[in-house]
Amino acid sequence: AVSDGEFHEDEIATIQRLKNSHSQFSGITDAQAHAIVADIYNKISAGMEPKMIIEQMGNNMTDKQKLIGYALAKEICIADFTYNDDEKKFIKLVEEVWNIPDEAIEKIEFSLNLRYFN
Repeated sequence: AVSDGEFHEDEIATIQRLKNSHSQFSGITDAQAHAIVADIYNKISAGMEPKMIIEQMGNNMTDKQKLIGYALAKEICIADFTYNDDEKKFIKLVEEVWNIPDEAIEKIEFSLNLRYFN
């Protein structure tokens, strides 16, 4: 949601929906979720390179969790039915840092295109 420096209402609503319905996030409280978003936003605002943030996050994740995180990050980026250059750059960085396989990228893009841009 902060990849383009802005919080869009649709992106925040998507984060909330995913937090409430996705099994990976069932134990995260609203306060914890807000703290996580604030921490990432503060790091970006302070000038920390997104690559470093992505690397740090990935250090604590399995390959499966990285795929899930990638898919959800991309969905959040397009939740407002736009996909701007800053968001594309951020997602490309996630693909590279987390070594997301081309096959997974294609499948996720296909699914998101059907749901958001058909």
